[in-house]
Amino acid sequence: LTREAVAWLVRTVRQRSEKPEYYAEGVWADTRALMLYALALHGLTLATEIDALAQGGDLSTEGSAVLLRAIVLAREPSLDRHRRPLLDRLRQQIRVEATTAYLDRPDGDDWGWVFSSDERATAYALAALVQADPTPDTRQLGQRMVRYLMQQQDGGHWASTQDNAAIVDAFRVFARQYERETPA
Repeated sequence: LTREAVAWLVRTVRQRSEKPEYYAEGVWADTRALMLYALALHGLTLATEIDALAQGGDLSTEGSAVLLRAIVLAREPSLDRHRRPLLDRLRQQIRVEATTAYLDRPDGDDWGWVFSSDERATAYALAALVQADPTPDTRQLGQRMVRYLMQQQDGGHWASTQDNAAIVDAFRVFARQYERETPA
């Protein structure tokens, strides 16, 4: 079953111009970025598709973050040239407040049906920043992002299953990189 799903993803992501009617261009670009990330998790890198999306400019903050994570997983030298521009784009979108930092969800009605949220955008960016640029500066910024995400909980969870999954994954990435010692 997994093999069939991966094959379907490969076929679908390569069909750049065959977006479903109900997808806006930006949502389709983000969806393709997420597919490329899923493929990278399975050890498959479609460098030409990653390259096209990175150069295309239609990606939201969320799409940029998952594409950056695909590039990190790919370990493909030809894709390294996209790391810095994607990192810079994410960093420019971060809203830093007194003790927190977050990203706004993509603008427009096209994003509502895919459950886009500030929390999910922040989680995607947190994971991408930590994986692509695990520096002390990223740690400090990441701590603010974690604080923001923790403050957004309501009754021990976030607004949607997608938010919960993205945030838990971002916390996992952050903890694995920066919290190596088990608390006493």
